[in-house]
Amino acid sequence: MASETDENSSSMAGLPSDVDEEESIGLPHGKLYPLNSRRLIAVYLRHIAEALSLPSTGSADEVRQLIEGKLQETREVSNVQVVVAESTIKEVKLSLMDDSGVFVEAPVCRLTKDTSECGGLRQELEEAHARNQQLREDMESVVQDLRKHQSEVSRLTEALEGARSEGMDTLESQLKEEKSKRKRMWRMHCQQVADQERLLEEKEGEVTRLRQRLTDLGVCSPRRRGTSDDSSHAVAESPLSPESETGTPHCSHSKTSTSVEIPTLAAVTSGVAPRRGKAPPIDPFSGENTEFRFEDWLPSLERAATWNEWSDEEKLIQLAGHLRGKALQEWNLVPEEEKSTFQGAVEKMRDVLGPGSRVLAAQDFRHTCQEVNETVSAFVRRLERAFRVAHGCDKLGPETRSIFLFGQMQDGLRQDLMRSPSVSGALSYQELCMAAKNEEKRQTELKKRQEYNMGRKSSTQSANFSTQRAAQIRKSDDT
Repeated sequence: MASETDENSSSMAGLPSDVDEEESIGLPHGKLYPLNSRRLIAVYLRHIAEALSLPSTGSADEVRQLIEGKLQETREVSNVQVVVAESTIKEVKLSLMDDSGVFVEAPVCRLTKDTSECGGLRQELEEAHARNQQLREDMESVVQDLRKHQSEVSRLTEALEGARSEGMDTLESQLKEEKSKRKRMWRMHCQQVADQERLLEEKEGEVTRLRQRLTDLGVCSPRRRGTSDDSSHAVAESPLSPESETGTPHCSHSKTSTSVEIPTLAAVTSGVAPRRGKAPPIDPFSGENTEFRFEDWLPSLERAATWNEWSDEEKLIQLAGHLRGKALQEWNLVPEEEKSTFQGAVEKMRDVLGPGSRVLAAQDFRHTCQEVNETVSAFVRRLERAFRVAHGCDKLGPETRSIFLFGQMQDGLRQDLMRSPSVSGALSYQELCMAAKNEEKRQTELKKRQEYNMGRKSSTQSANFSTQRAAQIRKSDDT
């Protein structure tokens, strides 16, 4: 735009430059321009429009369109050219010509009159240039903001991807750890089930053998002991009736007492009479001491039942008779159908006296850890006691028990002990206990040796200080 303005101004100053002044005065000689030439400024076009009796107001493009529309009525616009010739230095002569020659002559264009209009055009061009510059600056600022936002978006995207990858890694590690834990628990449960099945098969075989021995001996089921010694002695001497000679076992009944005593299986098979003497004591159970649970009290009742050879009905009566306080209140609230058998009553009392105690005890066992100043022996005793409370009623084999204790002891030992290769490399529960105790002893001896060395060092330092102090005192005395 600036170049066109310069060309227009140069044309206004002296058009055309390649024609002499003498030749330009004698029109129609001058420079030729087509109607669509940008060298025809608005002043020239307005004079041509006045010559064609057209309105000369409006922009240069509008006036040019009016001129072309007027000329299309009679002539070919593409052949029409504008002759621009200077008559004087400040006057320009304009005319239109085609192949046939000049057909329109415009009035003389005086450039001195239109200098204000040219100046207005120049001012408009400058304002347009300033607006373009402002738009360019605004566009650059928008581009910079866009780049800044793009960098921020890329940074946020990278941070999001990093957080997502980190979260996925964490979740994958947790999933792997949970899978490995479930696999270990599954193997332990499978081992426990196998041990229980093996124990059940052994018990079934033992029951089958005992039944076979009972069948071979022809002994009836033992009855309640009576108070008649004669009947008991008679039955003990002759446990079978005469009908047993034919192979059909038959139990003898005393007519003078309601029940008789039949020798037990151990007495018949080994030839030893039933034990007599003082039975093991049974302390009453109240269930109010949280440290002494129902599982801790029940073995005393079972030992007395084994010694006295109680039946299930007698054990049920003894169980109810030794309950006190809270335990007796809970017993009275249990329905009769749920305590009709000894085993059912024991299971029900376990539930009502310690609801969820097995679950809590199992949780306590899994969270058993060695304290800061606790010795390995004390930790092992506490760990085994927690295991008995949690799994004492379960029929577990020795291998399963060692697996449970081995895993929890590895998790619960102090880190300073587990860092030892001998402790971390142990393969069984017994080896782990022995290695942990030896490592604890080694660390204790090492600590004592360090304390002894520190004591010797401090005593040597104090002796040196005393010697230096004495030398300083003697020196001061001499002076």
